[in-house]
Amino acid sequence: MFSEALRILDRNMAELMVDRMKDEIVDLKEQNDELLEEQR
Repeated sequence: MFSEALRILDRNMAELMVDRMKDEIVDLKEQNDELLEEQR
């Protein structure tokens, strides 16, 4: 029972980290696009 709860917690933590990384990628792409526009 306890190990099942830990497995679920681990999965949820991994999903949260992936979601945060995806958000960061989107933000960085937007920043990159802005910088590229400024160079033109």
